[in-house]
Amino acid sequence: MSCNNEAKKSEAAETKDNKEEAKPADNTAADLKMPYTATYSSQFTITDQKISEKILTLFKQWDDNKLADGQSMFGDSIHFYTNNWEFHGTRDSFFTVSQQQRKNYKEVKTVVHAWIPVHSTDKNEDWALIWSTAYTTDTKGKVDSASYQDTWRLNKNGQFDLMYDFEAKAPVPAKKK
Repeated sequence: MSCNNEAKKSEAAETKDNKEEAKPADNTAADLKMPYTATYSSQFTITDQKISEKILTLFKQWDDNKLADGQSMFGDSIHFYTNNWEFHGTRDSFFTVSQQQRKNYKEVKTVVHAWIPVHSTDKNEDWALIWSTAYTTDTKGKVDSASYQDTWRLNKNGQFDLMYDFEAKAPVPAKKK
């Protein structure tokens, strides 16, 4: 029995040592030598999940074709950038354009893969980062999908005023010979 106890103690010590070795380094900004300098900010922290709730509510309203329900979540002035176009204007104009765009789809189903609410400590700004895939059916019945990486900023009133929407289509599979 004593041999078994010694073996268990040795295993426990090895496990403890392995855990210490696997522990990530505590790097401070002074320890790191970044090869680039961020032009906007590199000082972000994870922040309140209420920001995530707000953005996910907007995504759900888009899916359900209830855009008007989320209008108060946007600032008076909006800047929206996508792969194909950009918008700079008032909230009312943005919603007119958005509703026209949404009319192109009979159905939208968004699958959200991840979200991260972040706070830029040097800019004192809150952002929501979202990874998703949208499955759409247009008014003619054509089904399509695209993956997105969205970055949404909230203004000082807690309303969205700047959005970057990056879209990637799935590659077309090669035809079998």
